[in-house]
Amino acid sequence: MWLFTDLGFVSVVEVDERRGAPWGMAKQGTRLLVRARSREQILSLMIEYKELEDARVYQMEGADYPYRIVVEKEAWRRVMAALVDRVTYHNFKDHVERDSPLWESRPAYVDKLHRVWATMASFGPWWTRGWWEGD
Repeated sequence: MWLFTDLGFVSVVEVDERRGAPWGMAKQGTRLLVRARSREQILSLMIEYKELEDARVYQMEGADYPYRIVVEKEAWRRVMAALVDRVTYHNFKDHVERDSPLWESRPAYVDKLHRVWATMASFGPWWTRGWWEGD
């Protein structure tokens, strides 16, 4: 799952307990790996939600998502519910640009949000494609 929030972008996948990893083993299907490309963005989630405050950040040099935490599925379920309560805006990109607590990565993140929006707009019905570019 890719998740874009005002706290940053993360990719969430199930921990593959069959593979060797620094976070140890547990019963298959009980934990998630929350991965980020920005240390600031994964830390912002950990600071905001007590369910994540004790997680250890694993830095994986050379990985596509170098910053990772392991979270029990039930804890992540509570974080997701709390993220829903953060939606008090009418335009996500504008909200992030104005009100996101991110400092270092905010300008680059907002730029990437606009690019994702444009890419996904081309995925829609033909009448939504290119209207913002004057096509």
